[in-house]
Amino acid sequence: MGISRYRKIYGWTDTQLDAMRDEIMLLRKDRRVKQLAMEQDMPIDRFWREVGALKTGEDLSYKLVSQLAAVMLVIPHSNASPERIFSMINKNLSPERSRLNKDTTLNHIMIIKTSSLPLSFQPTLALLIKAKQATRCMLSGTD
Repeated sequence: MGISRYRKIYGWTDTQLDAMRDEIMLLRKDRRVKQLAMEQDMPIDRFWREVGALKTGEDLSYKLVSQLAAVMLVIPHSNASPERIFSMINKNLSPERSRLNKDTTLNHIMIIKTSSLPLSFQPTLALLIKAKQATRCMLSGTD
């Protein structure tokens, strides 16, 4: 089994690894687990939460395996999210926008673009006029 490769990461002892292997062997034969696996549209996290709650007598049957599953489920399945961020950065830091300060302006743009909060900022007419004037001054090289 491949679970021994996680020994260093989680600090598991040989005894814990042996107990985990035993749980996996029992899990493969347990009718209750097979029944849970047959349920349609059950999210994977709920499946492992329910497997972790199964008992044999007073003891939890799959405590270690369900803990491992909970840890494994937080690992991203792809690198699409970081790739999306890099793509956004490349679109914003273009040759046309080479004067953007990477530590302030670009950072603020990225925070706004990646925020899941709905933005309802409505600039006033006076602010828009000042921004337009500042842009003109910058382009013409005057203060």
